[in-house]
Amino acid sequence: MKTGFSNLIEPNEGPTLQEQLEVGGMIMAFMKNAMKSAAVYVSHSGRSIVTPKDIQMAMKWEVFEFYNRHTLLDDINEMTRWTMENSEVSTDGLFDEDDFNRAMDNEEEDAEEDDAAEEEDAEEEDDAAEEEWERSACACDICYYINDAVERRWKHYQPNPGVETIMWKRINDMEDNYL
Repeated sequence: MKTGFSNLIEPNEGPTLQEQLEVGGMIMAFMKNAMKSAAVYVSHSGRSIVTPKDIQMAMKWEVFEFYNRHTLLDDINEMTRWTMENSEVSTDGLFDEDDFNRAMDNEEEDAEEDDAAEEEDAEEEDDAAEEEWERSACACDICYYINDAVERRWKHYQPNPGVETIMWKRINDMEDNYL
């Protein structure tokens, strides 16, 4: 008698390429929003350089704000499209010899660009050392909610299982490892 179910244990093939792209798009949309908020926060605090602390604070707020954004689906789709257009991964989901050769060529080009960027970074680090971190006293929505997320809400936050828990752990790891 056939039931429509197999008695064989079939291997879990993991997420599809599309699912991987969509999760990546979601993470990129989250970070894009957090970085924009961090830049506003820094500007409103009278500083010019975004620090890891500013980014972490904005990420804490973004955890609370992300799923409530009216542009969420568009943001995720935009980042997913961008990843598809700029990705070095083959569209068939397999990383073959042609993909490897393209990646190696791009890596060499990136190394040359990185050397030039390192010189600029060294100059910016000198500027950053001169600028002291300061909390924003601005009362605009972004600054208020970032300060509120850090000072009050984060302490009592209980993330849902899945993505929220992963983000919560990583944001807390930032504090332990980089701040």
